[in-house]
Amino acid sequence: MSMYTGKSECIKCGAVYLTENMFEGCPQCKTDKFVSTVAPLYDYSNKELFRNLREVPAENIFRYQELLPFKGKDNFITLGEGHTPTLQLDTISEELGINLFAKDESRNPTWSQKDRLNAVVINKAKEVNARGTVLASTGNNGASAAAYAARVGLPCLILTVKKTFPTLKTFMQVYGAAVVALETIEDRWLLMERCVNEYGWYPGTNFVEPLVGSNAWGNEGYKTIAYEIYEQMEEMPDKFVVPISIGDTFYGIWRGFVDLKKMGLIEKIPQMISVEIFGPLYNALSKNLDYTPAVPSRESCAVSISSDRSSYQAMKAILSSGGQAVWVNHDDPMMQAQKDLACKEGIYCEPASALCLAGVRQLCQGNKIKKNEKVVMLLTSSGLKDIISTAKYLPEIPNIKPDMNELISSLRDSYGISL
Repeated sequence: MSMYTGKSECIKCGAVYLTENMFEGCPQCKTDKFVSTVAPLYDYSNKELFRNLREVPAENIFRYQELLPFKGKDNFITLGEGHTPTLQLDTISEELGINLFAKDESRNPTWSQKDRLNAVVINKAKEVNARGTVLASTGNNGASAAAYAARVGLPCLILTVKKTFPTLKTFMQVYGAAVVALETIEDRWLLMERCVNEYGWYPGTNFVEPLVGSNAWGNEGYKTIAYEIYEQMEEMPDKFVVPISIGDTFYGIWRGFVDLKKMGLIEKIPQMISVEIFGPLYNALSKNLDYTPAVPSRESCAVSISSDRSSYQAMKAILSSGGQAVWVNHDDPMMQAQKDLACKEGIYCEPASALCLAGVRQLCQGNKIKKNEKVVMLLTSSGLKDIISTAKYLPEIPNIKPDMNELISSLRDSYGISL
């Protein structure tokens, strides 16, 4: 039996709503600078449903269906998402003097954590008999939504921007989605709002200002990351680090830890640590604001999180967990972190994922992570989605003749190694 009540609640003012058609946030406390998302409500009285999590074989995220926002036990469409490994990073842990782990979300079907979101979004669209699904994306989310929509047989429209990398445009389009490019992020939202409100298409992402975040029901898919951490680790981490833009994944993971605490499975929620490339959340918290105004932006290799604004939901996760926001304000530490994760730990993640390690290093330098603390980083996606950015930081591959002296020289000069 599902624990989902069919109701939702504003995470700011507590207003309760009986409808699921709440994609633009809570109207009760909305202002011209602020809007809060709503959250699906659950009945936690049947706590025994989750008691045997560690003994149940994992196949996909619908093993947790009782705490996902569906009204019944449907025939869920899945691509085998979830159950990604949590890996201890031995070499980097020793360097930093902490116990560092990586939750590697590149192992999902379309190589990112967005598969957890879209497994819920597309199945929810199916449950409400939506005409199609629409979202704004520069890559990971769009490709994921398109794949799940293809699996269900649901039309999918992706509104992207012209500067999106060609590789990611292809990745979104190959699954059969209709991909249309516009000039700006705001241009996408204008059209998406009309698709949702006038044509009845089911939204997967944010489309309003101020930013509210993605589909509140879809965000519940990210809770399963917290559930898996509980299953995979004997003790909860002290800190959980996530690269963010609007903060959907970050907030969803926090909600998962809240669920575990409400059911008595954990005693304490890990401190939630956000890492940003432009710092809107860092800026808002440092000024004690309850909204996140836009901050200056620039070109960055961290395309998937290149937002100059964030959301109240991300702020809520930080404040409620005693966490903090970290701002890594240039790309070099991030790209060095990407290289280190690949060369030292065998994990090739996208630049935005590697921003986590840059943030952890910054916190260690400032003594904000204590020696031997247990820290988990979320690595969101694969580096194969943007090999051009990586290649800029690597030495040129030497072209040689089949001559041993040339091989020895090239190894010494290009890589600093000898046979």
